[in-house]
Amino acid sequence: MEQGNAETSGRRARIQEVEQELAAMAERRRALEEELAQMRGGAQPGGQGLEEALSMFEQIIESTDDGIMIEDQKGRVSFANMGFVRMAGYESRDQVLDRPWSDFFSLDEEKKIPGRPGMYESLLVTGDRTRIPILITSTSFYFRGEYRGVLSLIKDIAGRKRMEEALARSEKYAAIAQLSLGISHEIKNPLSVMQAHLDLVKSNKTIKNIADEKLNYSFEVMNTQAKRIATTVRSLSNLAHDRPPEMRPLDLTRLLDDVSDMFFPKLKKGGVALDRCYARHDPVAVEADEGKLIQLFTNLFFNALEAMPEGGELRVDARPQPESGEVELAFEDTGPGISADIRKRILDPFFTTKPAGTGMGLAICQRIIEEHHGALEFLDATQGGAHVIVRLPLIQP
Repeated sequence: MEQGNAETSGRRARIQEVEQELAAMAERRRALEEELAQMRGGAQPGGQGLEEALSMFEQIIESTDDGIMIEDQKGRVSFANMGFVRMAGYESRDQVLDRPWSDFFSLDEEKKIPGRPGMYESLLVTGDRTRIPILITSTSFYFRGEYRGVLSLIKDIAGRKRMEEALARSEKYAAIAQLSLGISHEIKNPLSVMQAHLDLVKSNKTIKNIADEKLNYSFEVMNTQAKRIATTVRSLSNLAHDRPPEMRPLDLTRLLDDVSDMFFPKLKKGGVALDRCYARHDPVAVEADEGKLIQLFTNLFFNALEAMPEGGELRVDARPQPESGEVELAFEDTGPGISADIRKRILDPFFTTKPAGTGMGLAICQRIIEEHHGALEFLDATQGGAHVIVRLPLIQP
């Protein structure tokens, strides 16, 4: 009997203990639920809940055009925002994630920014192997005290680079223009005197009667070189006294057609077939100086002709790009093309690969394009040869 009472008392005591434990667990659960509710919707700094703050943070990361990327400890991409995905020329994040970091950057082109640790310039290699100049800011990335890799902010600086190059060219043109004023004055007059005396000597009856091949050859050399100097002086003078553009609306298609017609006899004589790829009866409205654009197109046609002395094909196209507000003009020949080394210097004044060239033609073209707020680009043609792209702003409706 006493044994049964003892067992009953033990069970009751155990039940009380279990009930107390359950009550404590319930209290702990309520406390945790309150803490979780506060974390999800309670007051946070700035008056925003955690979920709202995280959502806003995610929107900021995904809406920026700058690239944000994390490289893990194995050197692979563990995170990339859509800004980086678009910049690299892809459509989805899956095409970027878990790939080696080196797939996207030209490591040989890195240049550190002095005095800015973790910041350097490089080239982003896109999906179609195009290289875009970028500015990278990198720092070690930690999560809950644990090192997770390198966090990088990537900024496209192609536009800034173009502006820096345009500014450098502008300063170079200004210096050349100032120098050319003095050169033109100092050379032009003595050269005219030399040319006049050379013509006088050649017309002398005594000289004419001398059948000396070496003497005649010397006269021919002096005459040729005098003409070459005169051409260079005229080019310098044109650059120095360049008038401001007289902008007015015009049809670029008509203008391109007129220049093409003008060159048609020369092209035919040189064995160069002209392929007008543009829609000849579809007007393309731009605001420009007609005379300067004719000068621009004339230079490009002459360059194409000189690149194909044995004949070939010249493709001319005009493609409006409404989304960018530009028209893209393409001049594509089947000549020898332009090497990478020459391409770097091709717009420099006085740089030329032609034996009798002055090196001023493309420099003047670049100046005309800059006056029209356009761009000039040199590419490799699909079938060999040179591919010149001219971009000009369209007149917006």
